[in-house]
Amino acid sequence: MKALSPHKISLRTHLLMLTLIIFIPALGIILFSGYDQYQNERVRIRKDALQLFNTFANEQIRIVDQTYQFLKILSNIPAIRNNDIDSCNPILQSIHTENPQYSTIVVANAEGIINCCAIPIKKPIDVKDRSWFQRIRESRKFTIDNFLISRSAKKASLPFAYPILDTDGNLLNAVGAAFDLRQYAQIFKGISLPEGSTILITDRDKKLLYHSEIGERCIGKTIEACRGFQLTDSSTGSFSIDDIDGHARLYFFERISIGQPENELY
Repeated sequence: MKALSPHKISLRTHLLMLTLIIFIPALGIILFSGYDQYQNERVRIRKDALQLFNTFANEQIRIVDQTYQFLKILSNIPAIRNNDIDSCNPILQSIHTENPQYSTIVVANAEGIINCCAIPIKKPIDVKDRSWFQRIRESRKFTIDNFLISRSAKKASLPFAYPILDTDGNLLNAVGAAFDLRQYAQIFKGISLPEGSTILITDRDKKLLYHSEIGERCIGKTIEACRGFQLTDSSTGSFSIDDIDGHARLYFFERISIGQPENELY
């Protein structure tokens, strides 16, 4: 085997060093550019997420105002005010047809019994254990209560209630409407998010109220049971995970209070 001369070894060494001198800065530029691009994309997605949070919060204010006026008008209809069962049920059913954003509309008497409902019921529904009824019986004021699964509609809902009082200020009846959380899909239509994004909404106990991808299957289940990860108790933040559907995702989250401080969602 022919030995290489010191001159040739030196030449190869110099060529290798020259290549490294050129390659290493180029690699650094590529890596820095990639990282810079990643950071810019992260900032852009965060900006989109903030737009979504703000849009959602503003829409919630609109829903609250709209429902307050809606229930106030209903409370002045004689059949509803007097809880006249024969007339009340068909009236609520007709009104519900024109207002499908609500999963149900009901009238509860002072004892917490519902006989009048927009969805036909086979027997009276007892709601005196429900927080919304207990709160309106105590406060005698318009109430926005905790998220729940409606007993009559069987849907994830945000309940509202308006008191009907006698001349002495005693509670006669309460007219209530449960906003159907599936309507949240309409809020998110105009929001620009990366392809493959998913939107999750949970209550304060991390139980899913809305899922933009899989519909009703996980509603009422914890986010851990449905998606395989836990959500922290922080009010805002972000985290990266390999999601249960096989996608690597960057999640941004925000905690929002609606109606009362303890009525929170993520």
